[in-house]
Amino acid sequence: MRESQRVGSIRVSRVSVDLQERGIEVFLENGINSFDMVAHKAGALVRIEVKGPTSHSNNSAWYDVLARVITDGQVQYTPSLRMYLRHKVVPNPLFQELIGDWKPSMHTTNKRMEAAR
Repeated sequence: MRESQRVGSIRVSRVSVDLQERGIEVFLENGINSFDMVAHKAGALVRIEVKGPTSHSNNSAWYDVLARVITDGQVQYTPSLRMYLRHKVVPNPLFQELIGDWKPSMHTTNKRMEAAR
């Protein structure tokens, strides 16, 4: 196993533990999916991609929430812009629980907002 795979596996495990401590069921991928895990609570599902503190993922069409594992082991959840806009129309309580009061940056351009729709 390469070092990057080992670190990635540790991050996925850390996010899985964080979600399970919150009472959320976690289903892990098997290596061929477009995201790392699916979270489930009270009938709501959320696709989650796990990254490090400075990594960026451009495939926001494939996941609903990006989980960043910060160096102290804390997990920060941010939504894909597409899911954020969809949630405004069709609320998902699990999505809301993970992202809290997150709002797009004032620097998010109208072009990006339109592309996410």
